[in-house]
Amino acid sequence: MKASLGCILAFRMLNDDPSAVAFTALQPRPTIPLQIPFTASSHPTQCKTVTVKSLPPSNHARQHKRSSCASSLPNNELEATPKTASSTAGNNNQRYLHELFLMMRPINFPIVTLFHILGTHLSLQLYSSSTFTSTKVTLTPLLLHPSMMMVLLSLLLVTSTSMITNDYYDARNGVDVILPSNDYNSDNDEDHSVKHHHHPLAMGLLPFNITKTFDSYLYALLLLSSAFVPGIIPRLLVISGAIVTYLYTVHLKPRTFIKNWSCAGLVALSPVTSGLAAWTVLVDTHGFGASNNVVDAVVSLGRMVCSPLSYLVVALFAGITSREILMDITDYESDGRAGIQTIPVKYGTRVAANVAFGWSFMSGAAACALPLVNGLPILVELVGNRFGLELVRMFVSMPLESLKRLGLIVMTPEIRRLLLSVVGSTMLLHRAYSVVRTKGEDVDLAEKAVSSSLFSVLLVLASFV
Repeated sequence: MKASLGCILAFRMLNDDPSAVAFTALQPRPTIPLQIPFTASSHPTQCKTVTVKSLPPSNHARQHKRSSCASSLPNNELEATPKTASSTAGNNNQRYLHELFLMMRPINFPIVTLFHILGTHLSLQLYSSSTFTSTKVTLTPLLLHPSMMMVLLSLLLVTSTSMITNDYYDARNGVDVILPSNDYNSDNDEDHSVKHHHHPLAMGLLPFNITKTFDSYLYALLLLSSAFVPGIIPRLLVISGAIVTYLYTVHLKPRTFIKNWSCAGLVALSPVTSGLAAWTVLVDTHGFGASNNVVDAVVSLGRMVCSPLSYLVVALFAGITSREILMDITDYESDGRAGIQTIPVKYGTRVAANVAFGWSFMSGAAACALPLVNGLPILVELVGNRFGLELVRMFVSMPLESLKRLGLIVMTPEIRRLLLSVVGSTMLLHRAYSVVRTKGEDVDLAEKAVSSSLFSVLLVLASFV
């Protein structure tokens, strides 16, 4: 109200005394320093503190509301400023999408796909051996079934959301720290996890709000895809996996052993989910009618327990548990600073290395159990009878022919599975034992054991084909 009355009085004064206008125009104009921002990337250095002279109240005041930085640009560059800003925003969006895709850990997608294919393959073998249907079912049409494609999509989304959620909370809680540029490439860096892994949130390459929104969209897509997963138990496993991916970082990760078992359970149940879903599709398509009731679900689960799929689940669970403990050894420094009570933090790296070796031994035993039962008698019979002696004599006289016959023996399913399981398990045990010899203090060696375990897992998976 006082400002309005002041304006009215000033207006009346100017109307009563026209010379006041001229007097006001002749007064020196005060200088006001202004910091005018300008966001165009093409002229970053032209955005400086400038001095703008105040004008008397007139119609020309509107012309001076334009930015002095913008007015200093040429006309053609001034017109191109919105385009430059839009192109900059487009580049940021592309960079954000690239970082979000890397946070999903696409390197895990082939492994998840292999789990899905192997679970479907074992379910198809079980279905073919336990039923007497005239229709011959092959693996490729079953994998290309729309319901099975939704199962694969759900498994990939479970893996992706778990990775993004874990990185989000680790960066927010300070587990993943930002290192200076001069220390990031140094050999004496203490934070091994940040040095050897890409953390865009901790490095400031990605905003937290965009990551949270993107993760929410993935969870929504996961819940939508789970509605199309065939079978009651596979659908429950997918939804449970989605819940565990959130509970892992928020509630389960600080608990010793629970964090390792939750990760191992998610991975080990992937082929079970695909196998049960494939069984449901086979029964609905070529079998005995609908299988969406609880009784059929329990019966199918019982069949899976008595199949080679159960050995695969135990081998994967034990192997992933060992791998997670080795990864905890590599993250020993950062987990200790964040207060996460992993096995190395709570009991020491020596105990953690021994526990990891024990789980590796259990994984190898589960992987070799069924091939030993089926393939060892055949191998002993071949070596113990005259065929083995004839093969040795043939190798001395005709090496090429003996190698051909030896290849035929190795290519038999039982012997091939036995060799793959033994070689894969031996490699896994060798890497874990090398960490035990250093008492878990060699972080680089533990990192190599984690990375090389991928090939060992592939050999173990091949032993079930």
